[in-house]
Amino acid sequence: MTESQLVHIIDQALEAAGHLSFPQNSNVTGHRKNTRYKPGTPDIIVCLSNGKFLGIEVKMDSGRLEESQKAMLEKFKWAGKENSYLVVRESDWRTVLAPWLNEC
Repeated sequence: MTESQLVHIIDQALEAAGHLSFPQNSNVTGHRKNTRYKPGTPDIIVCLSNGKFLGIEVKMDSGRLEESQKAMLEKFKWAGKENSYLVVRESDWRTVLAPWLNEC
């Protein structure tokens, strides 16, 4: 499985749970097709059914956060508790996202 495929699977699971999900387009090499987004923008931006906002960075088990992603994570923390930024991996995404996938 590729990271892009995992993003698609997670996007579908979030939508099925009643959330509005916006995956950021990436090509097969993992580089964003659309350069409108700031460096470090999470792979999926979600408007949760409860009105809160969630950013999800998807990584394969061997993947690491880039410096721009680490900086974006700090910006999300600065924004306060109403905003969340999660890093999910191929092996744990169902567990990490379970609270949101089981809401509906």
